Amino acid sequence: MYGSGLTDGNKDTCLSCNSGEYLFNSSCYGSCPDGYFPSSKTCSACLSVCLTCSDATFCLTCLSTMIYLSGQCLAACPSSYVALTNASLNSNCFPCPSNCLVCTSTVSCSVCYSNYYLSGSSCVSNCTSPLLPNYLNQCTTCACLTCSGYSYMCTSCSGGLSLYNNQCLSNCPIRYHASGGVCLACMSNCSACSSATYCTICLLPSVLSITNSSYT
Repeated sequence: MYGSGLTDGNKDTCLSCNSGEYLFNSSCYGSCPDGYFPSSKTCSACLSVCLTCSDATFCLTCLSTMIYLSGQCLAACPSSYVALTNASLNSNCFPCPSNCLVCTSTVSCSVCYSNYYLSGSSCVSNCTSPLLPNYLNQCTTCACLTCSGYSYMCTSCSGGLSLYNNQCLSNCPIRYHASGGVCLACMSNCSACSSATYCTICLLPSVLSITNSSYT
């Protein structure tokens, strides 16, 4: 507080200040305290979330519970930004890598925008062979012996598995049997079969004929 150069008031209460000083709580200061900014030789309040500001709407630094982004103090960073703490322990929102929706750093993406695929920690428009997209739009290896278009769209299987609806199964579903690495349909009234012509369990009201394992 400065006592010289008062233009009004008494020795304890200032009404205005000398050049280069700012009025705050009836005293004159060379600079405004945190949470206030100079405005027409007085100290005016910043937004409540600002620690310091340049005017009533533009923050320069934030309260410790907030995160800084382009003059704003936010509770959380928006999509495509990540909160990082600098050496002064101030949190700032930094942009994610290109085409990234969610990231853990400015160089490491975890979720990409639609129409992009996560390859390692980057977002790409197409997976590089032999990698293919999975359900989560991540570039991964084929889950089967061979795939088409996606890592989960099987076209052939290995290890004794059988292909059914683009999946590799250890056991074919009801009314199907394994043949040559593929699940094939049983006869129409068969609940279970060992081949296309040999029924082991019939659907009611059909009855299994033991002599030829057909239904009647």
